Amino acid sequence: MLLKLHFFEKYNRFNSRSLDFGPVVLLCLAFVLLSPTLSAGSDYRFVIDQPKILPGLTQTLSEDGKKKAHALADYAFACKLFKDQYALSKKAIRYFVSAVKNDPVAETPLHILATYWKRNNKVDALLENLLPIAKKNPHAIKLNVLVSATLSANERCDEAIELLKNSLKIAGIDSKNGVPAELRAKLILKLVKCYLEEKDWDKGEELLDDALDILDLKDLITTRLAASIFYSNCADQGPDGFFAGWSKRRYRKKLELNLTRLEELCSEVNFDVRTLSPILDIYKRYSMNERAEKLILSQLLLKPNDSQAFILLAKVFDENKKYAAAFRVWKIIVDSPQYANVKRLWKTISKQVDGAPEIYYQLGNAAMKCENWDEAVKAYDWGLLNNPGDPRILFQLGFAYLKMRKFKKAIYKFEKVPNLPDAQYFIAYCYRQLDKTVKAFAAIEASEVLAKELKDENFLSKQFYMEYIYLADKAGEFNKSETMALAQLKKSPEDPMLNNFLGYLWADKNKNLAKAVKMIKIALGADQSNAAYLDSMAWVLYRQKKYASALSYIEDAIEASEEHLVDAVLRDHAGDINDALGKKGMALKQWRLALETYSDDIDQDKIKAKIAKIISKKK
Repeated sequence: MLLKLHFFEKYNRFNSRSLDFGPVVLLCLAFVLLSPTLSAGSDYRFVIDQPKILPGLTQTLSEDGKKKAHALADYAFACKLFKDQYALSKKAIRYFVSAVKNDPVAETPLHILATYWKRNNKVDALLENLLPIAKKNPHAIKLNVLVSATLSANERCDEAIELLKNSLKIAGIDSKNGVPAELRAKLILKLVKCYLEEKDWDKGEELLDDALDILDLKDLITTRLAASIFYSNCADQGPDGFFAGWSKRRYRKKLELNLTRLEELCSEVNFDVRTLSPILDIYKRYSMNERAEKLILSQLLLKPNDSQAFILLAKVFDENKKYAAAFRVWKIIVDSPQYANVKRLWKTISKQVDGAPEIYYQLGNAAMKCENWDEAVKAYDWGLLNNPGDPRILFQLGFAYLKMRKFKKAIYKFEKVPNLPDAQYFIAYCYRQLDKTVKAFAAIEASEVLAKELKDENFLSKQFYMEYIYLADKAGEFNKSETMALAQLKKSPEDPMLNNFLGYLWADKNKNLAKAVKMIKIALGADQSNAAYLDSMAWVLYRQKKYASALSYIEDAIEASEEHLVDAVLRDHAGDINDALGKKGMALKQWRLALETYSDDIDQDKIKAKIAKIISKKK
């Protein structure tokens, strides 16, 4: 018998301590744009030094002041270039770099450069321009944190550690040097992460022990975050050796202590919840699901309109498999007066012109996981109104219609998804349900072609090819079915399902019966009580006119499947075998039972004809 195959596996498939750039830059830009002595291509620094424009400047500024004035001028000129060209040209970048070089603690030009280089995957340019400046200016903490993070992400932890240690030496771990506690905490966090990369457990623990003894550091979220990240990794993979178990238990206690204090701080202090992502990962790793939810909810109590907190809460609910709760949170987000803020947030995250499609996509996905197909369709439809060609939404909408058994609508949506094997695969499934096997086989052939073009070996699995073989046979393409089955058997000659599949195909076509017997025996050797394998053996023996043996196997097949509804194909075969043995009454009983059980694998008209033939003979 042909196995019943399942199609759903594929689915599961700068405010700084230096001069404040903000208002000063506006004055500089105004000067740049209004001064008749300055052309678009001139160097603003030379204009500053002109006595007619700013008399006595060189006599009134200290050396440090001159550098900062140059930094402001460079920044202003870079902004003008950016305004004129609507892009960061090489010349504008040079002026921004010069601004950072002259004032390394200025934040705005640093952020502009970092954002540009990171978004354009130009890490080498970032390090080439900013690393030398960072090395010369360890007091520029934010610059050093940025550069060290880039170094460690590119497997240059030794250099990152050296930068951070130099900065921490200048800043001091305590408050004696006047460096704000939050800046020192950020240095500690980055340094701890580097020690983790190097598996330097001792230095990391020593640094954290010192930090947690400092009054203005120990109750900072950043410090407790650093400790939680460090000790969770120590508890997972810490030092090996004779005392490894004891060490990891000690680290686990330290993790628990810091997580508890972090949670207390989160219920008291407003902060950017995006910094909590590493903690959520720790909760997930240690199956602390409820604590993750409480952590986000504590921030929502302090900031009820925090869009990011709502998004994180939905994510946590989803990871905890509380799909109905996740769906309700996404509904709150969509219906909230803060919805415009959420759209802007997703616009930034997903780099879309409009964040709305992404939000509705998430809402639809949450509804799908609740098996609330109607709400999923509504959400995806709203997403398509904002972005009609979004292939992800089209695919999910098609699948929602499929689950609702609206197969024609599902096909219409799947057909709009270009170059995706899975879309063609589900088109095949829909046509199969509509009993259009020729179109179903054409679609599954198309899915194979696309998967081969994409070299998607995971898609082209054994299960996929068994469905391919099955549809080829149902569509009247026996040669393609046989050829594909043989090709798969070359890869897995002892596979029971493949052997049974081809053995049954040959038996059904009344060919290669001796080979079919051998192949079905291989399948039965793997599972002697499999009803499908027993039925296949009964059918091939029937073809060989070994009716008594065939009857024994078909009775075993029916008995093996009696806990469930006996398949109509088994009943039909039992009727044919009993008829061949002259047991007309039992044949009629089995055929009538076959007609009472729905199956698209039997021909009801043929069975009715067989029943009519026996009845007419009795008359």
